[in-house]
Amino acid sequence: MRVNITTKGEAFAALFGAARKRTAAPSDAAIQGVLVSPMAKKGVEIIVGTLQDLTFGAMIMVGLGGITTELFRDVIYRPGR
Repeated sequence: MRVNITTKGEAFAALFGAARKRTAAPSDAAIQGVLVSPMAKKGVEIIVGTLQDLTFGAMIMVGLGGITTELFRDVIYRPGR
């Protein structure tokens, strides 16, 4: 993933450069397209996840994202139904 790409040329250069580095035979790399989307504006990061618990069934996890998740592991789980 790359951020702060401002032109189509930068997007293609980043994609093809990564493909060349990661494939054994760069000429065999079949790239079908590029997905480019605008960056989100500054705000509060969140983390959202799901899991299938054997006892409670479908569960949803939500918490503050970014470094907060890693440092404090402060997330909450709730049933998905």
